[in-house]
Amino acid sequence: PHQFWLQPSNLGSTSSSRMPESSGLKERAIDWIIDVSKHGSKWWMPPLLILLSCANSLTGGTLVWCLGFMQAAMFTVVGMSNGKVGIVLAPLCLTIGASIAAITYIQLMKSSGADALLEKTGAKGSKFLDKAQDFAQNYGAAGLIFIQVNPLTPIPTAVLVVAGMIAKMDEVKVFSVLMIGKFLTLLLNSILVSVASQGKPLEQILREQLKGEQAETATNEAASEEKKDK
Repeated sequence: PHQFWLQPSNLGSTSSSRMPESSGLKERAIDWIIDVSKHGSKWWMPPLLILLSCANSLTGGTLVWCLGFMQAAMFTVVGMSNGKVGIVLAPLCLTIGASIAAITYIQLMKSSGADALLEKTGAKGSKFLDKAQDFAQNYGAAGLIFIQVNPLTPIPTAVLVVAGMIAKMDEVKVFSVLMIGKFLTLLLNSILVSVASQGKPLEQILREQLKGEQAETATNEAASEEKKDK
């Protein structure tokens, strides 16, 4: 269960032309996340997670290969570094970030129109967005929730809010249903991560999942890093 944030649905697809650049950036991001994970209980970590969530949503998921990856990993860091509070804190941070982005999208859509907004975010013409609009028109809020929790449709919640508005649904209803659904889904994931990771140090989990290191190697490297810090 603690591998959920590394599944393709969360990382998004990467075009072949972007692979060399994104691969190097991803490696640097992994090293940065492992280093920052030592400060997981600091006061500035939740605001950082909110910022990542907001940025990932505001870009319409076009940078999910970078921002989405970092957001998912930092979700685990904040969740596991703050005890029982972290189980609720991490989902709350992502929900707040998505809420800020969704409200921003709604206001921009009202002022500049749906086409201009979707074009700016790079979401215009997306097959996933078209699918979200179809589900919103045919099934209402339930259809959007299905798209939201479906691992095969990695669409930021803010974009789903816009899709609901394009389908002539009430914006308050769409916003409320999606945000509550997002929080509950993330809370379930957070609980599963916490249960599955019992007894394992956070850095070891990050090394195993982000770098593919074996448990023994990850433990040795983590111990080596601790000695260097001393």
